[in-house]
Amino acid sequence: MLSFEAFGQADSLENQNKYAKISGFHSDSINVDFYKPFSLRLNTILDRSAGVRVRQQGGVGSNYSYQLDGISGNRITFFVDGIPAEYLGPGYDISNLLSPLVSKIDVYKGVTPVEMGADAIGGAINIITTQSDKNYFNASYSYGSLNTHQAHFQGQWIDPNSRFTVRASSYFTHSDNNYDVWGPGIYYNDPQTSYPQNYTKNNPGKHFNDDISLGHAKIDFGFTKRSYADQLLFSVAFSNLEKGIQTNDYSYPVYGKVRSKQQFMMPSLVYKKENLFTRRLSLDFFSGYSMRENILVDTSRNRYNWKGEVVGKSVTPGEMVGGGTFQTRKENFLVTRFNPVYVINENHKISFNYLRQKGKSEAEELFSSIPYGSKGIRSTKDFFGLSYVSYWFKNHLSTNLFAKYHYLKATMPKAFPWSPRSSGEISYSIGNLGFGLATSFQALNWASVKVSIEKGARMPEAYEAISDGWTVWGNTYLKPEKSININAGVTLNNIKYVGGHGISINVNAFYRNIQDQIHLLPYRNGIGIYDNYGEILGKGIESELQYNLSNVFTLKMNTTYFKTIDNPLPYITYKDHIPNQPYFILNGTLQASFNNVGLKGSKLQTYLLWGYINKFNLYWVSPGRPNGNMIIPAQHMVDYGVAYSFSERVKLAFDVSNVLHQQVFDFYAMQRPGRVLYLKLSYNL
Repeated sequence: MLSFEAFGQADSLENQNKYAKISGFHSDSINVDFYKPFSLRLNTILDRSAGVRVRQQGGVGSNYSYQLDGISGNRITFFVDGIPAEYLGPGYDISNLLSPLVSKIDVYKGVTPVEMGADAIGGAINIITTQSDKNYFNASYSYGSLNTHQAHFQGQWIDPNSRFTVRASSYFTHSDNNYDVWGPGIYYNDPQTSYPQNYTKNNPGKHFNDDISLGHAKIDFGFTKRSYADQLLFSVAFSNLEKGIQTNDYSYPVYGKVRSKQQFMMPSLVYKKENLFTRRLSLDFFSGYSMRENILVDTSRNRYNWKGEVVGKSVTPGEMVGGGTFQTRKENFLVTRFNPVYVINENHKISFNYLRQKGKSEAEELFSSIPYGSKGIRSTKDFFGLSYVSYWFKNHLSTNLFAKYHYLKATMPKAFPWSPRSSGEISYSIGNLGFGLATSFQALNWASVKVSIEKGARMPEAYEAISDGWTVWGNTYLKPEKSININAGVTLNNIKYVGGHGISINVNAFYRNIQDQIHLLPYRNGIGIYDNYGEILGKGIESELQYNLSNVFTLKMNTTYFKTIDNPLPYITYKDHIPNQPYFILNGTLQASFNNVGLKGSKLQTYLLWGYINKFNLYWVSPGRPNGNMIIPAQHMVDYGVAYSFSERVKLAFDVSNVLHQQVFDFYAMQRPGRVLYLKLSYNL
């Protein structure tokens, strides 16, 4: 019999996976271990998962957007070990973090458990970092096309007597991202006719100011597996990011000297204890102080084309911002998470989760004659979550009844200095109560049904409600986005056949209704304002078939189809499909492992990833825009890799991204790199 005592250990990856399988949430748990020898990035791994679409604007470290079952943007929240990733710095951004530092990734679509602690009405992604109670050390170095370097090390030492523990991890990433681009939207002005001409494959443009350099390090020290604590660890994390910005979201104009920098530091404390005071109580506590400084430099008068050539000079400085800018923004936040769990008996437990994010964001303009900036946005976000989990009928039926309360308070003493609103304090506060149910019924050991439903909300960000002091005017009447999420699915899990053959099938249907969408609208003098309008109605289906042959072959095929429409009357786009997002996706993954190939104790691993995206419209259809070049075409994407382990300690891997060397666009005119090669050496002690 499964019971809470049986899988209650928070640090057991096996127990966490058992709980995920029998919970009623529409979720996937993606094990990253197979990909650790390779240079494959986490975004690519997740992009081949059912219901997940990762849209990237360029190469390594580029801007990206996640889409879970058709919902995207701020409605999706990222976590690292249950802590919101937005407060953990660029080193823990899912686009930057290297796979050797990760154990698995949990993806929740639509309805999320209270343990996530967020207003994630579109879903949540939780990255679980390396967990072990043994001494270990591993390191790797990868070199690839576009002068891409990736290196990491991590290790842990535990004194067997005192259980004093030291962990350290670090990684470095650099890429020039200097790849060729051409086609619609990538153009220059013909010197003879002055008419715009598209760059071509034989005469391409190039990314020349799109490089990235990122360094990250973290050290933990304290005690593990003592009578007073399973974990008591003090930590300090550092990150430093520098990158070029070559263009906006539309590939024109081209910037040649716009740069951004980010420095980050965070001390933190983690305390975990099972059987706290009693065998029935456990506690997971985290507290950290996040310190971040962002710098944007745009002071050049030069004007560039896609060749990197200076084609003119402006009277005033600034390629991206009129008049130029040298702006700094400092963000300091105290993040606290308090998550006790009380087991009533082997079939019932209560879980409470409290998450507070309190801090200040301060901006200053050092270059422009216009005194942009603010004396500081102060905000407090509180989350209270309570769930009651039960198992019935000898664990065949599980139920998770939960409630969530979100509260936001934000103040700013000064908005735009030239406006009448510059005097006095702008304040905003709002709360929202949501609730839901996740249930599963396991009819057989290999067959189960899951249903989850939630009435939730996405709270406004502080800058959306009271201004950012730069380009956003405050709107203290802004309301949360309200949502109804429903998921229903059937799982046939690991049906065994003679000879080591096994098949798993998952089919899930989903429904999303989001009201009072928060949009950025034009206001005055280049200033925008966030307001509520519109309703999104989304529904669709996803399915996945997995075939296993012993421990040698794994083949996965998944498909996702959804229709997300603009629902409110009396807009002209009523019942139109939301533009500029894919709606039909096919993915395939093949993994293979062979032992003792050539050398005794060796292992050969290989993978093949394939993805297909159907064409989709860039703009709304109803207003009658001519199609022309406003269709993002259907695309095939193929990635391949092979790794050879000489022993448990030394591994050598070779990866090819975009094997077919095709033009790949996740956004219109935002071309991603062509074929890219990587070679990686790994060492494990």
